[in-house]
Amino acid sequence: MIPIQEAIDRISKALERRSGRPWSVTTLKGEGLPEWLRVTTTEDRLCTDRHQSRGMADVDRKQLADLLNLLVPVRFGGLLIPPNCRRMYVDVAEDVLPRSNRQSGCPGDTRCPGCYKFIPAEMVAWVEAETSQSLPYKCADCWMAELNEATA
Repeated sequence: MIPIQEAIDRISKALERRSGRPWSVTTLKGEGLPEWLRVTTTEDRLCTDRHQSRGMADVDRKQLADLLNLLVPVRFGGLLIPPNCRRMYVDVAEDVLPRSNRQSGCPGDTRCPGCYKFIPAEMVAWVEAETSQSLPYKCADCWMAELNEATA
């Protein structure tokens, strides 16, 4: 497993290099999860929602998702990274084709074989519950592209 400080340094530098803007990568020590990481915008870019909670603006949530090849914007409070997924997120932030999820040990995640974007574990569970489709799953963009090709 990649050391926590190395992961913080590499993820924050890679995201800043690729986006041209700094990002905050911190531990969750104060919240009882000392080995977990949280990725958010810097303090000056945080916004306040209708409940007076501080979090990421929609544009930053979308940009972070794009930088990390996620299918959906990250949550208002930022992206949480468990210890067993550090290596994978370092690789993705550095724009290196990540190792397979089995090697990086990130449970429940899979990737679209067409574009390599992450397919969240919740979506995989829904697909398995609603259909009898077997792997590999495809993201919505790749399904639509395939459908458009077939009907063109």
